[in-house]
Amino acid sequence: MLINSKGFSAIELLLVVSVMAILGAVALPQVRNAQADYRLTSTANDVIGQLNQARIMAITRNADFRVSVTSSTAYAVQQETSTNVWTTISSYTLPTGFTITATNTGEFHSRGTASPNGTFTVTNSNSKTRQVLVDPSGRVYAQ
Repeated sequence: MLINSKGFSAIELLLVVSVMAILGAVALPQVRNAQADYRLTSTANDVIGQLNQARIMAITRNADFRVSVTSSTAYAVQQETSTNVWTTISSYTLPTGFTITATNTGEFHSRGTASPNGTFTVTNSNSKTRQVLVDPSGRVYAQ
């Protein structure tokens, strides 16, 4: 004899909800780690963008420009207004939980070349890092 039942039984609902809860518990840490990695990449890409902007300004204005770390959470684009005198054009603060260090400033000249070579290291609150490098040709890239 067939019984025409509509809907789900309590056991079926409980089973589906428990499977969903287990999958959510397993996936949540991975989603959080992925989000932290994306934010780190995004912050490093912001630094790359400002370094490239400084290079473009050096070429178009026929002057030396550099990106200099001003604190552990901030950096600035500066123009050399006279010999060894640098004027800040714009300043940038990293998002909360990020720090930045540099081995040198990313200094660009009127032909778009850079000296000295610079390495900027962006670190998130999980101590993961992303390096932004400036090579002598003026190329800026992340590692």
